[in-house]
Amino acid sequence: MRYPNLLSILLVGGMMVSGCGPKEGAPDQTAPMPLDMPVKVTTRQAPMAGQLVLTAQGPISPQPTAVQLTVQEIHLTLTTGEHPKLYQLELPIGDVAIPADKLPPKGLQLKNLVASAEAPVPLEIVHMQSDAIEVHATTPLWLHWSAVLSDGTIWPLGPVHTAPLELDIDVAQSGGAVVADVHASCPGDCWSMDGVANLRDGSLYVESSVEVQAAE
Repeated sequence: MRYPNLLSILLVGGMMVSGCGPKEGAPDQTAPMPLDMPVKVTTRQAPMAGQLVLTAQGPISPQPTAVQLTVQEIHLTLTTGEHPKLYQLELPIGDVAIPADKLPPKGLQLKNLVASAEAPVPLEIVHMQSDAIEVHATTPLWLHWSAVLSDGTIWPLGPVHTAPLELDIDVAQSGGAVVADVHASCPGDCWSMDGVANLRDGSLYVESSVEVQAAE
């Protein structure tokens, strides 16, 4: 029995292996998408960090009370390109209880708080490079909420909005991940529920991982 020449086997094997590898000049499929091209940025998840800090004050009690709320989710969609826009910013916050000693006579329980922008909102590109984007918008933030009545009934309240606020969103790539930071502040009166409570001097910060794809 004759065996194939060992050199021939090695040569053929080397050709097969090299033929299966990536072609010269082929794009790296694992490379992150550059952010200095038209992109769509989205997220819909629990943030890595998120707080809304406010001062609550009611007409019954003039004593201001600091309230720190945790942002439970972030629903964000924006696009860059020729006409950059914020298509969604929705921040479910949850519930807040103001005790009776801070807001006599019975305190106040607010439930199902959601802060959101009324999209679409035009965006201004402040800075853009391959691994970072900074965008800015001027927009009110709406607050949707409900109150707990004395008998335990949850009563939806009418949505209220701030005056136009300065909203900044920074998107950056780091170590293969892409993270968005959302910042806004509301000096003075933010939201008011007539006869019950005023929420003022607000500061919002949210940090979340995001997905980036080419804008359509």
